[in-house]
Amino acid sequence: MGLVVIVSLSVFLLDTCVKAFLKQNPLTDFPFIDHVVFITVVFNEGAAFGFFNSHTEFLTILSVVFIGFLASLVYQERKSSKIVRMAYGFILGGAFCNLFDRVVYGYVVDYIDVKVWPVFNLSDSAITLGVLYILYHSLAQRRHEKKVYGQSGK
Repeated sequence: MGLVVIVSLSVFLLDTCVKAFLKQNPLTDFPFIDHVVFITVVFNEGAAFGFFNSHTEFLTILSVVFIGFLASLVYQERKSSKIVRMAYGFILGGAFCNLFDRVVYGYVVDYIDVKVWPVFNLSDSAITLGVLYILYHSLAQRRHEKKVYGQSGK
């Protein structure tokens, strides 16, 4: 559990600090990485891609339920490998940070702009990376179990 807490707290603190700075210094189309990634501050009152815009209470409740569900999964997986626990930490840290924004500000601060995708933030990235790794791990584990128990993978 300690690793999950450390990773979650790290994601939360890093994204919160970046958001606090950018709220005080809002940038638009500021080139960040070789004119491919830009910093563009957006105050998102919705969920991903702007869905459920201005439904902050609903999204807050949904976030709390999701975090509770995820916390129970983390507890069940407490003996998993370090990388799986880190993935859960990424997801929890990102979810907590976006929940914090919704509760404190009434919106989520997004700032990473790649121009071909809606603007997002570090928490969104952490959630995505964590989920992708959990899915990859789950599929790899199933493939391994099929080989061990002699089931055909076809």
